[in-house]
Amino acid sequence: MKNLPKMGFHESIVPQVFDGKISTWRLRDHKLKKGDVVAFENSQTEEIFGFGKITKVIITTVGQIDLKDKTHYKTYKNRQELIKAFRRHNPAYKINNNTPVFAYTYKFKKKPK
Repeated sequence: MKNLPKMGFHESIVPQVFDGKISTWRLRDHKLKKGDVVAFENSQTEEIFGFGKITKVIITTVGQIDLKDKTHYKTYKNRQELIKAFRRHNPAYKINNNTPVFAYTYKFKKKPK
């Protein structure tokens, strides 16, 4: 399992994964496909906290994301709130409704102790 690709989650998001979050929206193409297994890493501590098996990959745009998608855990009142969240986690990106988004749905398994 040492050579698995990693996907980082901000430490504020890690508890959401343990609580049922099963999809993540990314601005960068991680080049993952259905069936791939990826190590989930706390971006701040660099600790691997579990593993995800990718069950679905959708390429969309910020403007097409379902703001009420409960698989993402966090829902949004409006598009501007979503863009603000993307900017907070991706300050180097210019983000608008046309920005591509890679939506990864996964089955999570926590790391054994």
